[in-house]
Order: sequence, then structure tokens, then C-alpha cells
Amino acid sequence: MGNTRWASAIAGAFIFGALFLTADTVGAQTIRACFNNTNGNMRLVSSAADCRTNETFLTWNAAGSAGATGPTGASGPVGPTGPAGTNGTNGAVGPTGPAGTNGAVGPTGPAGSTGAIGPTGPQGPTGSFTSTPPSFAVFPAGTGGPTVPHFAAGNEWVLEALEAGTLQLRSTAANFFVFSFIAPTSCSGQTASTSEAFRFSFNAVGDTLTAAFCPNVGSTILVTVTDFSQSAAVFTFRCQRTHLNANICQRLF
Repeated sequence: MGNTRWASAIAGAFIFGALFLTADTVGAQTIRACFNNTNGNMRLVSSAADCRTNETFLTWNAAGSAGATGPTGASGPVGPTGPAGTNGTNGAVGPTGPAGTNGAVGPTGPAGSTGAIGPTGPQGPTGSFTSTPPSFAVFPAGTGGPTVPHFAAGNEWVLEALEAGTLQLRSTAANFFVFSFIAPTSCSGQTASTSEAFRFSFNAVGDTLTAAFCPNVGSTILVTVTDFSQSAAVFTFRCQRTHLNANICQRLF
């Protein structure tokens, strides 16, 4: 009995809803109603809040689910060929393609014949050599000093005689020099053994290297300085004791 009342009420509601649905309600696609649990009456409402205490809120779709897709219709006849279109504008020139790889090196060609010997050129002028004047250091007999300079390389270094029997190389600027003496180490009469003494002077003012002549006249010292403040310039001197109170130095090259 109860199920029959529900079914009758819902059927009547479908009819009632179909008659009185507004455009807004149809667009919403949902029917809302309150079912009277006592007498089976049903009324359309906007929301569950509109139902009374003895009513049940019901909702259902206004439209049923979509039916199955129908069969595809037959193809229509082919339409007539349309008129030919106008030529389109030319497209932009494409970018330049990448350069190709270098080809393989070709084989070496045959050697050419030897050319004729050219004529002898004219003789050049005779060269000249100007030696540097020697420098003397003469000291009062029986004294040593004052120091006598033999050669000064600007403000970089100096070759000097401390007294008749002693030479000294001394740095006067903080730069890069290599000092060297080849000098007697033992003297016997008119002969002597020699050895080399050298010093690397770097970024220091007042670095010194000394060498001594034999007491006898004729004793010789060879002096070499490599001056890196002047792009590795090399200075070479030959110095000799000429008197008991004097010596002489001359730059060789």
C-alpha cells in the first residue's frame, strides 16, 4: 500500500512537474518536491528547507538520459569542383645553410725545377768597432779608498774598486741581476789558480759580490753581469791590476 502511494505520487509529480516547470527549472535539469507522508500529496519546492516536518524532500532529473547514437547516414553526392584559386605570394627566403666540411687535402704536386743562381750582390761597407775606453782606479799609496766606480748601469748596479786589490759589484735598485767574478783564489809569484764566485740578486738594494786581485801586477779578473732590468742585457769586463795602488777595467761587450 505504501509503495503504491509513493509510485502514484511520483507519477503525478512527473506530470505536474512537466506542466509547471519554468524555463529556469528546465535549465537546471532537476525537479525538487516535498512528499506528504500522511496523505501522499506532493508539491514542488525550491529546496529541502521548504519541506514541513511530515514531508520528505525528493529530487529527480527533468530530462532522461541520452539515447543511443543513431546509425550513420548515407554519404551525399560529390559536389562540383570549385574554381581555381589565385596564386599565393612567394614565401620568405630561408636561412643560409651551414657551411660544408673542408674537403680532403689534395696530393702533393711534383717538385719544381731548381731556379738559376742569382747574381752576387755588391760588397757591403766595412764594419767598424769602437771599444769602450778603459776606466782607471788609482789610490794613494798605502791607503784603501775612497771607492772608485768603474761602470754604473744607470741606477741599477755599479762595478767599483774598493781599493787597488779589490773589486765589488753592488745593486743600487730593487731589480733582478746575476753577478759573477772569475778571479784568483791562490797566488804564487806570477801564477794563480782561479775560480768563479757568483750571486743572484733579486729585488734588493745593496746586494754585493767582491773579488780580490793577487798582490802582483798583472793579476786579472773577469767580470760578468746579466741585467734583467734591461731585457736580459749581458755586460762583460776584463779588469787587471796595473800597479800596487791601481787597477783598470774595460768593457769587452
